[in-house]
Amino acid sequence: FPVTISNSDNGPSAQDQALSNIKDYAQRNANNNSNQSSGSAPTLDTYTTAGIRGVNKDNIKAINNILESAIITGDSVNPKDKLQEIVDSYNSLLVLTDGNSNNATAAQALTVKQIGNIGIDTTGLANGSNPEKRMSLLNNLLDNKSSTDVESVAKIQAIVKWVNDLSDFSAGKITTALTSLS
Repeated sequence: FPVTISNSDNGPSAQDQALSNIKDYAQRNANNNSNQSSGSAPTLDTYTTAGIRGVNKDNIKAINNILESAIITGDSVNPKDKLQEIVDSYNSLLVLTDGNSNNATAAQALTVKQIGNIGIDTTGLANGSNPEKRMSLLNNLLDNKSSTDVESVAKIQAIVKWVNDLSDFSAGKITTALTSLS
């Protein structure tokens, strides 16, 4: 019979250590007031060892950028299911921003929760006038974007800010001129 040795006496498992490293990275950056990331970013191997699906060479930089945002903390990625939800939300965004205009289905539309999962301030989307119309406009706008347009939290936040500003302008809540969104 094969003998199984429990990790309980040998310290944390490789998966637990990988998850701890990701959590620590997110927490260090949530507490970081500079514009520079703090610590070593998780690698593909770290995510794989942690059991997180959907991280690959094409999206790891953006996933790590999400972990570097002030909104995402160590608690945001713990337990593992929360981290998986962040990755799944970002990958849903990538499906929508495929570079092909007006081909999204209703099932591909993002929710406020998914936008918040990726480190975006959703206050205006959730609490502004006509939140359904704001999300519809955001989803239509994202459907016309490509993955390079959403490769960082700052780029996504700029799109969300534009949607909120346009919605507030249309509702007469702001009167200043809007900047263009390229």
